Amino acid sequence: MRQLLIFFIAVISIACSCTALKDKDSGQSNVSDSVYIKKGYNKYESKHNFSFYYSNIWEQLDKTFFQNAIKASFKELEPTTDYEAGFTLSNDKHEYVFPRFHLETSLTVPPSMMELKKMFKDYDLVKVFEDEKKTSWNDQMSEQVKMLSNVGIRIDEKKHIAFATTTLKVDGQGDLYCLSVLFLGKSSIASMKFFFPLHEKDKYLLAATETIDSFHYDKGYEFKD
Repeated sequence: MRQLLIFFIAVISIACSCTALKDKDSGQSNVSDSVYIKKGYNKYESKHNFSFYYSNIWEQLDKTFFQNAIKASFKELEPTTDYEAGFTLSNDKHEYVFPRFHLETSLTVPPSMMELKKMFKDYDLVKVFEDEKKTSWNDQMSEQVKMLSNVGIRIDEKKHIAFATTTLKVDGQGDLYCLSVLFLGKSSIASMKFFFPLHEKDKYLLAATETIDSFHYDKGYEFKD
C-alpha cells in the first residue's frame, strides 16, 4: 500500500523533475471519440492498453529527453514505473517549461477502492512527500521544490479515479498549481499530472479536464473491484 502512496507522491514530485535541465465501456470516458476528433485533438495510445485525447495546445516531448530529465533529478527511479511521456505547450516544445503535463504508468495491480480510501485516510501525504524528498530526490531538486499547501484528495468510485491537488513553489518558476490523477486499471495504474503557474490555473484547466474525461482503458483492461 505504501508503494502505491509513494507512486502517487511521485506523480506530484516528478512535476518538477526537469526544472534543473532548462539547457469500450470502461466507465471512464464521458464523451465519444468523435467529439475530440472534430476538435482536432491528438490521440495518445499507450502500450499499456489505454488511450486519451489531448488538446492541440500541447506538444509531446521527445521521449529520450523527457526520460533523461527525470533520471537526472532522482537518486533512483521506481523499476515498475514506465515514465511514458511529457507534454508542454506547442510553442515551447524545445524548452521544458510550465505549463506542462506528464504521463506515467505503474505496472502493479491496483488496490480495491476500499483499500485506496483507507490509504489516503491513514497516511499524511505531506509527510510522505517530505520523506521522499530526502530519500529519492537529488540535492538540487530537493532544495528547489517546496509544498505550499496540504494535498486535497477526491476519489471517484464510479470511474475508479483518484484526484490530488496541491500548490508547489519551485525556485525560478514561482508558485505552481498541481493536479494529479490516478486511473485504476485491471493490472496497472496510469497517472497524469498537470502543472500550471498558479496565476494561470483557470486558463488551462479546461484542456486538462477534457484530457482526463477522454481517458479510457481498452476493453478487457478496465478496473474490477
